[in-house]
Order: sequence, then structure tokens, then C-alpha cells
Amino acid sequence: MTITEFACLQFTDPKHTFHSPDILSLFRMLSERQSTWSTYPLLFLQSKPSEPGNDSPALIYLMTGWEDEAAHWEWIKSEENQALVGLFGPCLEIRWMVHLDCEFDETKMGVENLVFKKVDGSPAEKVLESEVGWFGRGDLESRG
Repeated sequence: MTITEFACLQFTDPKHTFHSPDILSLFRMLSERQSTWSTYPLLFLQSKPSEPGNDSPALIYLMTGWEDEAAHWEWIKSEENQALVGLFGPCLEIRWMVHLDCEFDETKMGVENLVFKKVDGSPAEKVLESEVGWFGRGDLESRG
């Protein structure tokens, strides 16, 4: 079974947006290169401000599939990915990234929310952390 990578990225400056020409070209490059490596499309979703006048830097959610975690870690360590990280460095930071134990299926992008939790692995599955990663506010920005 494949896994799903789900990551939250945040611009370091509110003046940056997904659609800024220099930023958009970086996301296109990332999409092309990572999709070639993983063989799955790379999807981006952008948060919308929760209230008028909110000038916080936008959040970008990245979702894609991988054969398994090892394949993804191989990509993360690759020179090609590290070069991309360097290009994004001045304007974007990774807030978090998780591997979801579910198959990646881009046709299910119409969901209203995505919540995940980390458990300790005991029979009681004590919740160590939970995160609302997506809650019906956003636009599908790009497909790989």
C-alpha cells in the first residue's frame, strides 16, 4: 500500500503568495521534479484567511503519494531536493510534515477536512498529538 505525504508550509513574509511569479515558478519546478521522482502527482492547497484583514502569511498544504516512507526519505536526502529546499529557503518554511497511513488518491480531494493524530502504539492508543490539517477553507492550486 502506498502512503500519503501531507505537509504544511508557511511563507515567511506576507508579501509572498503562491501566485507571485517567482514563487509560482518554484512550485512548478518542485511539482515537476518531485512528481517525476515519486510517480505521483503533487497537489498544493492554499489556506484562505479566516477573517477579513488577516495578513498572516499564507499556509500551503502539500499532498502526494509515495511507494513507502523509505522512498520519500530517499527523495528528501537527494541533491535534487536539497537544491530545491535552498531555493525556497528565503521565503518558505516547513511547519510540519507527516506520512499518513492511507493510499494517496487525488480523486478524493473534495473532502471537507483532514484531521490526523499521532498515537503511542499501545493497545489503548493514547493520543500524543492531533492536528487539524485541512478544514474546508482552501483552493486546489496546482496539480503535478
